[in-house]
Amino acid sequence: MDDDFGKDLLATCFLNWARTIEIVEGKAREEGGKGEHGGGGPPGRP
Repeated sequence: MDDDFGKDLLATCFLNWARTIEIVEGKAREEGGKGEHGGGGPPGRP
């Protein structure tokens, strides 16, 4: 059971991470951001 819980937790973390990337990239596009592959991000941004 612990193994299944770990897999669920990992999947949840991955989905949250993927969604965060989507949101960040969407904002960058809205602002006319350059980097499409999000290498290091535009200068002046964390």
